[in-house]
Amino acid sequence: HPRTSTLSIVSTYSALARRGQAPPALADRAETWFVDAAFDNEEWTAAMWTAQRGMRIWVLPPWVNTQQGAELAAIEMAAKTAAYEGLTSLHLVADNMSAIWSTIRSKGSAASPTRAKHLRRIAHTLRWSRLTVRLSWIASRFNPADCPSRRYKYQSFIHMAADAEASYCALQRCPEHRPRHMGWAMHRG
Repeated sequence: HPRTSTLSIVSTYSALARRGQAPPALADRAETWFVDAAFDNEEWTAAMWTAQRGMRIWVLPPWVNTQQGAELAAIEMAAKTAAYEGLTSLHLVADNMSAIWSTIRSKGSAASPTRAKHLRRIAHTLRWSRLTVRLSWIASRFNPADCPSRRYKYQSFIHMAADAEASYCALQRCPEHRPRHMGWAMHRG
């Protein structure tokens, strides 16, 4: 029998998304988290920012050596964090279209071994946690996670947090710059 993907878009969910409706499995506990990654001071940094929980920053291992790999690592870390915190649904916003589409269409394989590793880890997290992730794209300048991912340019965490908050406030004031829904990532099976 054909092997099915553990991370995929379910056609009915895609149809609902095109109409702007949430799938039935999306619980009321969904939170919006912003993620980003950047290369700074000879290392890749992944960051997550949420209005409810603040920010988290991860220095990525040396084997993460591309922008898309780092962005996928940020998506992976956010999915794992959401799963461990008991969320069943998550609205994840990123500014790297390539990483978003890789996550949505993933079968756990990719051209790069680094990307494939992150995609397999994301699929595994979604499988054991039953987490449903709504993925959206946003322009980098409006992504609050852009500030913590470039942490070396700030003198203190207070300045970094203030810039992230300012990005989020600007996003709230400008509806035309709100995240654009791209698709769903979920466990199927």
